[in-house]
Amino acid sequence: MSNQPKIYIAGMGMITAIGGSALTTAAAVRARCKGMQMSPVMNKNSKPMTMACVPDAALPLLNGELATVNHLLRYTRLLQIATPALDEVMQTVPLKDPPPLFLAVPETLPGCPPAIPGHFLDHLRIQSGAKIQWPLSRLIATGRTGGLQAIELAFKYFESTGKDVVVVGGVDTYLDHFLLGMLDQEDRILAEGIMDGFIPGEAAGFLLLISERVVSKLPTKPLAILYPPGQASEPGHRYSQEPYRGDGLADAMRIAIQHAPGQRMHTIYSSMNGESFGAKEYGVACTRNNTSMAETVEHEHPADGFGDIGAAFGPVLMGLAALDLQKGYRQGPAVVYCAAEQQARAAIVVSTV
Repeated sequence: MSNQPKIYIAGMGMITAIGGSALTTAAAVRARCKGMQMSPVMNKNSKPMTMACVPDAALPLLNGELATVNHLLRYTRLLQIATPALDEVMQTVPLKDPPPLFLAVPETLPGCPPAIPGHFLDHLRIQSGAKIQWPLSRLIATGRTGGLQAIELAFKYFESTGKDVVVVGGVDTYLDHFLLGMLDQEDRILAEGIMDGFIPGEAAGFLLLISERVVSKLPTKPLAILYPPGQASEPGHRYSQEPYRGDGLADAMRIAIQHAPGQRMHTIYSSMNGESFGAKEYGVACTRNNTSMAETVEHEHPADGFGDIGAAFGPVLMGLAALDLQKGYRQGPAVVYCAAEQQARAAIVVSTV
Protein backbone atom coordinates (compact mmCIF):
# COMPACT_ATOMS: atom_id res chain seq x y z
CA MET A 1 0.00 0.00 0.00
CA SER A 2 2.91 2.37 0.72
CA ASN A 3 3.93 2.23 -2.94
CA GLN A 4 0.58 3.55 -4.13
CA PRO A 5 0.60 7.14 -5.39
CA LYS A 6 -1.14 9.54 -3.04
CA ILE A 7 -1.53 13.22 -2.35
CA TYR A 8 -2.43 15.03 0.85
CA ILE A 9 -5.07 17.55 1.88
CA ALA A 10 -3.22 20.34 3.69
CA GLY A 11 -6.06 22.84 3.94
CA MET A 12 -9.60 23.58 2.83
CA GLY A 13 -12.24 26.25 2.48
CA MET A 14 -16.02 26.01 2.09
CA ILE A 15 -19.20 27.99 2.00
CA THR A 16 -22.65 26.40 1.88
CA ALA A 17 -26.20 27.24 2.86
CA ILE A 18 -25.47 25.87 6.36
CA GLY A 19 -21.95 27.14 6.96
CA GLY A 20 -19.64 29.98 6.05
CA SER A 21 -16.44 27.95 6.46
CA ALA A 22 -15.19 24.38 6.30
CA LEU A 23 -15.47 23.78 10.04
CA THR A 24 -18.92 25.33 10.43
CA THR A 25 -20.25 23.42 7.42
CA ALA A 26 -18.86 20.14 8.77
CA ALA A 27 -20.36 20.80 12.21
CA ALA A 28 -23.73 21.68 10.67
CA VAL A 29 -23.73 18.51 8.56
CA ARG A 30 -23.00 16.39 11.65
CA ALA A 31 -25.78 18.19 13.53
CA ARG A 32 -28.16 17.49 10.62
CA CYS A 33 -28.90 21.18 10.15
CA LYS A 34 -31.23 22.07 7.29
CA GLY A 35 -30.55 25.05 5.09
CA MET A 36 -33.53 24.80 2.78
CA GLN A 37 -36.54 27.08 2.68
CA MET A 38 -39.30 28.12 0.34
CA SER A 39 -37.86 30.53 -2.20
CA PRO A 40 -39.47 33.46 -4.03
CA VAL A 41 -39.15 31.46 -7.27
CA MET A 42 -42.47 29.92 -8.31
CA ASN A 43 -42.85 26.71 -10.27
CA LYS A 44 -45.25 26.06 -13.12
CA ASN A 45 -47.98 25.28 -10.59
CA SER A 46 -47.47 28.64 -8.84
CA LYS A 47 -45.90 26.91 -5.84
CA PRO A 48 -42.66 28.19 -4.29
CA MET A 49 -39.60 26.09 -5.08
CA THR A 50 -37.67 24.77 -2.10
CA MET A 51 -34.05 25.91 -2.31
CA ALA A 52 -30.94 26.06 -0.12
CA CYS A 53 -29.10 29.32 -0.79
CA VAL A 54 -26.06 30.93 0.79
CA PRO A 55 -27.26 34.01 2.72
CA ASP A 56 -26.59 37.19 0.78
CA ALA A 57 -24.95 38.70 3.88
CA ALA A 58 -22.27 35.99 3.74
CA LEU A 59 -21.18 37.00 0.23
CA PRO A 60 -18.83 39.80 -0.79
CA LEU A 61 -20.00 42.54 -3.12
CA LEU A 62 -19.12 42.14 -6.75
CA ASN A 63 -15.77 43.76 -7.51
CA GLY A 64 -16.21 47.21 -9.02
CA GLU A 65 -14.22 46.24 -12.11
CA LEU A 66 -16.88 43.64 -12.88
CA ALA A 67 -19.93 45.72 -12.06
CA THR A 68 -20.50 46.65 -15.69
CA VAL A 69 -19.95 43.13 -17.03
CA ASN A 70 -23.14 42.00 -18.72
CA HIS A 71 -23.68 38.56 -17.22
CA LEU A 72 -26.67 36.75 -15.78
CA LEU A 73 -27.31 36.32 -12.06
CA ARG A 74 -25.84 32.81 -12.02
CA TYR A 75 -22.48 33.97 -13.34
CA THR A 76 -22.01 36.82 -10.88
CA ARG A 77 -23.31 34.62 -8.07
CA LEU A 78 -20.66 32.01 -8.85
CA LEU A 79 -17.93 34.63 -8.57
CA GLN A 80 -19.29 35.84 -5.24
CA ILE A 81 -19.72 32.36 -3.78
CA ALA A 82 -16.24 31.22 -4.79
CA THR A 83 -14.44 34.17 -3.23
CA PRO A 84 -14.78 33.53 0.57
CA ALA A 85 -14.05 29.80 0.23
CA LEU A 86 -11.00 30.47 -1.94
CA ASP A 87 -9.81 33.08 0.54
CA GLU A 88 -10.19 30.56 3.38
CA VAL A 89 -8.16 27.82 1.73
CA MET A 90 -5.36 30.21 0.72
CA GLN A 91 -4.89 31.22 4.37
CA THR A 92 -4.50 27.69 5.75
CA VAL A 93 -0.82 27.08 4.92
CA PRO A 94 1.91 29.64 4.12
CA LEU A 95 2.91 29.23 0.47
CA LYS A 96 6.20 30.23 -1.12
CA ASP A 97 4.87 30.31 -4.69
CA PRO A 98 1.32 30.72 -6.05
CA PRO A 99 -0.23 27.35 -6.98
CA PRO A 100 -2.49 26.73 -9.97
CA LEU A 101 -6.22 26.22 -9.49
CA PHE A 102 -8.14 23.35 -11.07
CA LEU A 103 -11.77 24.40 -10.72
CA ALA A 104 -14.94 22.37 -11.28
CA VAL A 105 -17.84 24.42 -12.64
CA PRO A 106 -21.41 23.62 -13.77
CA GLU A 107 -21.97 21.30 -16.70
CA THR A 108 -24.11 22.49 -19.60
CA LEU A 109 -27.30 20.46 -19.82
CA PRO A 110 -28.97 19.54 -23.11
CA GLY A 111 -31.11 22.40 -24.38
CA CYS A 112 -29.39 24.98 -22.18
CA PRO A 113 -26.95 27.72 -23.18
CA PRO A 114 -23.31 27.27 -22.07
CA ALA A 115 -23.18 27.42 -18.30
CA ILE A 116 -19.75 29.04 -17.99
CA PRO A 117 -17.84 31.20 -20.49
CA GLY A 118 -14.14 30.58 -20.95
CA HIS A 119 -13.10 33.85 -19.31
CA PHE A 120 -14.52 32.88 -15.90
CA LEU A 121 -11.05 32.44 -14.40
CA ASP A 122 -10.08 35.95 -15.50
CA HIS A 123 -13.05 37.37 -13.63
CA LEU A 124 -12.45 35.16 -10.60
CA ARG A 125 -8.90 36.53 -10.46
CA ILE A 126 -10.31 40.07 -10.32
CA GLN A 127 -13.08 39.21 -7.87
CA SER A 128 -11.00 37.17 -5.41
CA GLY A 129 -7.55 38.74 -5.64
CA ALA A 130 -6.18 35.30 -4.75
CA LYS A 131 -2.49 34.60 -5.27
CA ILE A 132 -3.03 31.83 -7.82
CA GLN A 133 -0.94 30.84 -10.82
CA TRP A 134 -3.79 31.83 -13.12
CA PRO A 135 -2.12 31.03 -16.48
CA LEU A 136 -1.76 27.39 -15.40
CA SER A 137 -5.26 27.14 -13.94
CA ARG A 138 -8.03 25.12 -15.59
CA LEU A 139 -11.83 24.85 -15.64
CA ILE A 140 -13.51 21.44 -15.60
CA ALA A 141 -17.11 21.87 -16.74
CA THR A 142 -18.57 18.47 -15.87
CA GLY A 143 -20.68 19.41 -12.87
CA ARG A 144 -20.76 17.07 -9.88
CA THR A 145 -17.84 14.90 -11.01
CA GLY A 146 -15.59 17.84 -11.85
CA GLY A 147 -13.91 18.06 -8.44
CA LEU A 148 -12.80 14.43 -8.56
CA GLN A 149 -11.63 14.81 -12.13
CA ALA A 150 -9.60 17.79 -10.92
CA ILE A 151 -7.85 15.46 -8.45
CA GLU A 152 -6.79 13.29 -11.40
CA LEU A 153 -5.39 16.42 -13.03
CA ALA A 154 -3.52 17.26 -9.80
CA PHE A 155 -1.82 13.84 -9.79
CA LYS A 156 -0.72 14.37 -13.39
CA TYR A 157 0.45 17.92 -12.63
CA PHE A 158 2.63 16.76 -9.73
CA GLU A 159 4.13 13.95 -11.77
CA SER A 160 4.80 15.91 -14.96
CA THR A 161 6.09 19.17 -13.47
CA GLY A 162 7.78 18.20 -10.22
CA LYS A 163 5.68 20.85 -8.48
CA ASP A 164 4.23 20.08 -5.07
CA VAL A 165 1.21 22.33 -4.42
CA VAL A 166 -2.10 22.80 -6.21
CA VAL A 167 -5.58 24.03 -5.30
CA VAL A 168 -8.60 22.01 -6.41
CA GLY A 169 -12.06 23.50 -6.10
CA GLY A 170 -15.66 23.53 -7.21
CA VAL A 171 -18.41 26.15 -7.30
CA ASP A 172 -22.03 25.98 -8.39
CA THR A 173 -25.46 27.52 -8.00
CA TYR A 174 -28.86 26.82 -9.54
CA LEU A 175 -29.95 30.47 -9.45
CA ASP A 176 -30.66 30.74 -13.13
CA HIS A 177 -34.23 31.17 -14.34
CA PHE A 178 -33.70 29.29 -17.60
CA LEU A 179 -32.16 26.30 -15.78
CA LEU A 180 -34.80 26.31 -13.02
CA GLY A 181 -37.54 26.54 -15.64
CA MET A 182 -36.19 23.55 -17.54
CA LEU A 183 -35.87 21.46 -14.37
CA ASP A 184 -39.36 22.58 -13.33
CA GLN A 185 -40.80 21.30 -16.62
CA GLU A 186 -39.28 17.92 -15.74
CA ASP A 187 -40.88 18.07 -12.24
CA ARG A 188 -37.44 17.74 -10.67
CA ILE A 189 -37.45 20.59 -8.12
CA LEU A 190 -38.92 19.94 -4.69
CA ALA A 191 -42.10 21.91 -4.02
CA GLU A 192 -45.62 21.33 -2.80
CA GLY A 193 -47.00 18.42 -4.81
CA ILE A 194 -43.54 17.37 -6.14
CA MET A 195 -42.46 14.30 -4.20
CA ASP A 196 -39.53 13.04 -6.29
CA GLY A 197 -37.57 16.26 -6.64
CA PHE A 198 -34.35 17.74 -5.32
CA ILE A 199 -33.43 20.93 -3.48
CA PRO A 200 -31.29 23.27 -5.63
CA GLY A 201 -28.38 24.48 -3.55
CA GLU A 202 -25.24 26.54 -4.02
CA ALA A 203 -21.76 26.23 -2.56
CA ALA A 204 -18.05 26.46 -3.11
CA GLY A 205 -15.34 24.15 -1.82
CA PHE A 206 -11.56 24.28 -2.18
CA LEU A 207 -8.76 21.92 -1.15
CA LEU A 208 -5.07 22.75 -0.86
CA LEU A 209 -3.23 19.64 -2.01
CA ILE A 210 0.45 18.77 -1.59
CA SER A 211 2.61 15.96 -2.93
CA GLU A 212 4.35 13.28 -0.89
CA ARG A 213 7.66 15.02 -1.54
CA VAL A 214 6.91 17.93 0.79
CA VAL A 215 4.49 16.46 3.31
CA SER A 216 7.19 16.32 6.00
CA LYS A 217 7.82 20.07 5.57
CA LEU A 218 4.30 21.09 6.58
CA PRO A 219 4.04 23.06 9.84
CA THR A 220 1.07 20.88 10.81
CA LYS A 221 -0.03 17.33 10.06
CA PRO A 222 -2.02 16.93 6.81
CA LEU A 223 -5.75 16.43 7.15
CA ALA A 224 -6.10 13.32 4.96
CA ILE A 225 -4.70 11.17 2.17
CA LEU A 226 -6.26 11.02 -1.30
CA TYR A 227 -5.61 8.14 -3.68
CA PRO A 228 -6.03 8.43 -7.46
CA PRO A 229 -9.73 8.63 -8.36
CA GLY A 230 -11.66 6.18 -10.47
CA GLN A 231 -13.56 7.49 -13.48
CA ALA A 232 -16.13 5.83 -15.73
CA SER A 233 -19.04 6.65 -18.00
CA GLU A 234 -22.73 5.84 -17.57
CA PRO A 235 -24.28 5.29 -21.03
CA GLY A 236 -27.80 5.28 -19.60
CA HIS A 237 -27.70 8.66 -17.90
CA ARG A 238 -30.76 10.82 -17.39
CA TYR A 239 -30.54 12.51 -20.79
CA SER A 240 -29.69 9.38 -22.78
CA GLN A 241 -31.88 6.85 -24.57
CA GLU A 242 -29.61 3.99 -23.50
CA PRO A 243 -30.70 1.60 -20.71
CA TYR A 244 -29.78 2.85 -17.24
CA ARG A 245 -27.89 -0.04 -15.58
CA GLY A 246 -25.64 1.76 -13.11
CA ASP A 247 -22.46 0.36 -14.67
CA GLY A 248 -20.61 3.68 -14.66
CA LEU A 249 -20.70 4.33 -10.93
CA ALA A 250 -19.93 0.69 -10.11
CA ASP A 251 -16.84 0.83 -12.32
CA ALA A 252 -15.70 4.20 -10.97
CA MET A 253 -15.97 2.96 -7.39
CA ARG A 254 -14.18 -0.31 -8.20
CA ILE A 255 -11.26 1.53 -9.82
CA ALA A 256 -10.99 4.00 -6.94
CA ILE A 257 -10.91 1.23 -4.35
CA GLN A 258 -8.29 -0.65 -6.36
CA HIS A 259 -6.08 2.42 -6.05
CA ALA A 260 -6.15 1.96 -2.25
CA PRO A 261 -5.60 -1.83 -1.99
CA GLY A 262 -6.09 -3.75 1.21
CA GLN A 263 -8.58 -1.28 2.67
CA ARG A 264 -12.26 -1.93 3.33
CA MET A 265 -14.53 1.10 3.05
CA HIS A 266 -16.34 2.05 6.24
CA THR A 267 -18.12 5.20 5.05
CA ILE A 268 -19.58 6.35 1.73
CA TYR A 269 -19.99 10.05 0.98
CA SER A 270 -22.24 10.59 -2.02
CA SER A 271 -23.73 13.30 -4.20
CA MET A 272 -27.19 11.72 -3.97
CA ASN A 273 -29.65 14.62 -3.90
CA GLY A 274 -32.93 12.99 -2.88
CA GLU A 275 -34.20 12.01 -6.33
CA SER A 276 -35.00 8.34 -6.75
CA PHE A 277 -33.05 8.25 -10.03
CA GLY A 278 -29.69 7.98 -8.24
CA ALA A 279 -30.75 5.14 -5.96
CA LYS A 280 -30.35 2.45 -8.61
CA GLU A 281 -26.71 3.14 -9.42
CA TYR A 282 -25.90 3.48 -5.72
CA GLY A 283 -27.35 0.01 -5.12
CA VAL A 284 -25.54 -1.47 -8.11
CA ALA A 285 -22.22 0.09 -7.07
CA CYS A 286 -22.49 -1.16 -3.48
CA THR A 287 -23.53 -4.65 -4.56
CA ARG A 288 -20.72 -5.07 -7.09
CA ASN A 289 -18.15 -3.71 -4.64
CA ASN A 290 -19.55 -5.51 -1.63
CA THR A 291 -16.34 -7.39 -0.84
CA SER A 292 -14.54 -4.06 -0.43
CA MET A 293 -17.10 -2.72 2.06
CA ALA A 294 -17.17 -3.12 5.82
CA GLU A 295 -20.18 -4.94 7.24
CA THR A 296 -21.47 -1.76 8.91
CA VAL A 297 -20.70 0.74 6.14
CA GLU A 298 -22.38 4.12 6.67
CA HIS A 299 -23.77 6.36 3.95
CA GLU A 300 -23.48 10.14 4.22
CA HIS A 301 -25.50 12.21 1.72
CA PRO A 302 -25.36 15.78 3.05
CA ALA A 303 -27.50 17.21 0.24
CA ASP A 304 -30.27 16.59 2.79
CA GLY A 305 -28.90 19.63 4.61
CA PHE A 306 -27.38 21.98 2.03
CA GLY A 307 -29.14 20.88 -1.14
CA ASP A 308 -27.68 19.73 -4.43
CA ILE A 309 -24.46 21.74 -4.77
CA GLY A 310 -23.51 20.50 -8.24
CA ALA A 311 -19.87 21.09 -9.17
CA ALA A 312 -18.99 21.90 -5.54
CA PHE A 313 -19.88 18.38 -4.40
CA GLY A 314 -16.46 16.78 -4.96
CA PRO A 315 -14.29 19.20 -2.94
CA VAL A 316 -16.95 19.63 -0.25
CA LEU A 317 -17.49 15.88 0.21
CA MET A 318 -13.74 15.18 0.28
CA GLY A 319 -13.31 17.95 2.82
CA LEU A 320 -16.14 16.66 5.01
CA ALA A 321 -14.72 13.13 4.84
CA ALA A 322 -11.24 14.38 5.79
CA LEU A 323 -12.52 16.28 8.83
CA ASP A 324 -14.83 13.47 9.98
CA LEU A 325 -12.09 10.83 9.74
CA GLN A 326 -9.46 13.05 11.35
CA LYS A 327 -11.65 13.76 14.37
CA GLY A 328 -13.00 10.22 14.63
CA TYR A 329 -16.61 11.12 13.89
CA ARG A 330 -16.66 8.55 11.09
CA GLN A 331 -14.62 5.42 10.59
CA GLY A 332 -12.32 5.26 7.60
CA PRO A 333 -11.26 4.85 5.01
CA ALA A 334 -14.12 6.45 3.11
CA VAL A 335 -15.07 6.40 -0.52
CA VAL A 336 -16.48 9.60 -2.00
CA TYR A 337 -18.47 9.39 -5.21
CA CYS A 338 -20.14 11.89 -7.50
CA ALA A 339 -22.53 11.33 -10.40
CA ALA A 340 -23.00 14.03 -13.03
CA GLU A 341 -26.29 14.78 -14.74
CA GLN A 342 -24.88 13.28 -17.92
CA GLN A 343 -22.44 10.39 -18.39
CA ALA A 344 -19.52 11.21 -16.05
CA ARG A 345 -19.09 9.16 -12.86
CA ALA A 346 -16.17 9.39 -10.43
CA ALA A 347 -15.09 8.10 -7.02
CA ILE A 348 -12.09 8.49 -4.72
CA VAL A 349 -10.80 6.98 -1.48
CA VAL A 350 -10.04 9.28 1.47
CA SER A 351 -8.10 7.95 4.46
CA THR A 352 -6.39 9.26 7.58
CA VAL A 353 -2.69 10.11 7.63
